[in-house]
Amino acid sequence: MNIHVKKKYGTVLILLSLACITLASLEACKQQNVDGPSGFPASDTTITITTVVPSDIFSNGDSSSGASLRQAAFFAWKEFIALNWKAKVGYRDSADNSIPFGADAPGIPLVWETFRHKVEIFPGNGLPPHGFDISKPDYGYNDTTFQPKYFYNPDSTQTIDGQIQPYNGEGSSRTPWVNLDESNEIGQANMYAGVYPTQMLYMAKANKQEYKYAVKTGWYNNNSNFKFAQKATKDYILANKITPKPGMGDSLISLPYNTIEIKTAWRLLTESEKNSGKFFMDTVRTYPKREKKIYYNDEVYGMVALHIIQKTKTAPYFIFATFEQNDNILDSSGNPVEDADGNMLINPDESLTPALKVTNALANGTPMHFSPKIANAIPGQSLYYQNISSNSRLTTGTIRINKRLNPIPQDIIDVNKKAHAAIKDYGKKHLRKDPVWMNYKLINVQYKPIHKTNAGGDYHGPDSASYYQSNSVVESDYILQKFSGRFDTLGTITDFTATGDTAFNAYNGKRNLMGGCMGCHGNATNTFQTDYSFIFGFPVTQPESSGTIGGLEATRKLVRFYGKNR
Repeated sequence: MNIHVKKKYGTVLILLSLACITLASLEACKQQNVDGPSGFPASDTTITITTVVPSDIFSNGDSSSGASLRQAAFFAWKEFIALNWKAKVGYRDSADNSIPFGADAPGIPLVWETFRHKVEIFPGNGLPPHGFDISKPDYGYNDTTFQPKYFYNPDSTQTIDGQIQPYNGEGSSRTPWVNLDESNEIGQANMYAGVYPTQMLYMAKANKQEYKYAVKTGWYNNNSNFKFAQKATKDYILANKITPKPGMGDSLISLPYNTIEIKTAWRLLTESEKNSGKFFMDTVRTYPKREKKIYYNDEVYGMVALHIIQKTKTAPYFIFATFEQNDNILDSSGNPVEDADGNMLINPDESLTPALKVTNALANGTPMHFSPKIANAIPGQSLYYQNISSNSRLTTGTIRINKRLNPIPQDIIDVNKKAHAAIKDYGKKHLRKDPVWMNYKLINVQYKPIHKTNAGGDYHGPDSASYYQSNSVVESDYILQKFSGRFDTLGTITDFTATGDTAFNAYNGKRNLMGGCMGCHGNATNTFQTDYSFIFGFPVTQPESSGTIGGLEATRKLVRFYGKNR
């Protein structure tokens, strides 16, 4: 069976039936259930290489809460494939069907890269977003220049030796679509890859639905009307134990269905990694700092993680899917701990070095605390993190990551295998090589709330990895790897409110003590009333500095520090 499609790359199903030997029989083949267990709708259990972003887990409108983890994994992979397609030049959020999936097309961004960066929706200078035009159907989302523009406050006009340019918010032909203005994960910890070594940097983006909503309501600058809506939304949630539905009026905060937010993690690569074909690489913008001034620097990084969250009609609390580059977790000698699908190759005794002893927060107000107080792990080529919070109860120093605290479930591993086989087959037919996306895997997907009944204790259900869903290079420290409840004033977590009650989240009329990504984003609703979004309605006045000028200087500093232990 060898189908070669010359012009149409938009939908190619990787099917097993010999009946699929001609394009004429493709529609009939689509109806076959070749990848999922019997009883599953065929369209929801088949890996499709298509530009179509799925709008929900089930195509027939059934509730996502009734899905299996396996079905949710198929949905997540469909999102991943469609959003990592090359974009149609001049059109944000739109794929170019004439370009094969995974093709090398220098200078053309991916679909999700054309989403608006959070500072393109909520400019730090308080002005309307660039391209703002209330008279256009997309409110100027696309912007005729088809260029990103990053406006912070104040805008710098400094330069250093003619090499590092100041950030000034102006778009140009070389302005990167990847704007790494986050240097840590919500102020908790800095994350590093020992293989280089280099620091992980992050960014967040959102699609047209979120942009249009922010502009239409006028909430792009966190104005007084937005604050009024926050209060009204809080009262609504307290009364109904559910977030408002879209379209209930501009006095309540509720993002439109099919709002998508993206979070990515990036790092510098070694020369061998650059030449390996295993990493999606792109020019990124970082914000180094020297003499208390922040500048921008553009250089090539590799993407190591991708979060995709989407609000759907049957999952209005968002479906959270997280992917990683296959070789993120290495032992100290550089050997992979997992294979491409997520099976364990090496099983270290401990997940972290040192093995942290953690006491959870109590209802009486006693906060979470850790021991030992100081960690002096030698990371070698492993991932490691350093807590940056001033909380004295956290372990300071270097903590090495040996394996996941939350292992990848077998159902996810099985779907990863099918997805990789589909991508490989597609690449053989249309690219004559393996697409780079073969080297990324789904870690988990949260698609329904899970309630932990033992507040103050750990969740030990059979779906504990899904309850605590996290990404090894995004939710980098122990607190985010084992998140449940809420953040306290010390920057640690607790399952209790200040009065000792259980810290529930509101999900579809029910109160759940939820963990992982969904539990963390539940705090965006509980605390800020921003519909499970941490970027909606919050202008970013300054980028977070990556610490030093350029990647080479950062690398030399770390190599000097670890020296002979590398």
